[in-house]
Amino acid sequence: MSGRKIHTEKLAQQELKRIIAYIVSDNCELVAKKQKERIERDVELLRVAPYIGQSLFNGYRKLSISPYVVIYRVEDDVVRIIRVFDSRQDWQSIYF
Repeated sequence: MSGRKIHTEKLAQQELKRIIAYIVSDNCELVAKKQKERIERDVELLRVAPYIGQSLFNGYRKLSISPYVVIYRVEDDVVRIIRVFDSRQDWQSIYF
């Protein structure tokens, strides 16, 4: 898929790993693998449609991939993935 580059911040990478590890411990590896692939697939859409997520403030945007939330910014030719949360958390108080 061409378009903008995707850059995932280290913290967002760690958060995604924690989410997947939790799913593995709670369900099974197959479920975790499918969930990770779904999140990655939807994030890839940001390459060609970076403004599909809800606008928040100061250039931040929110992509909902139920039940997860990806916080990102569009910066020139780069989509910067800032954080990844389970929407059942109080992610607004954590991040904002």
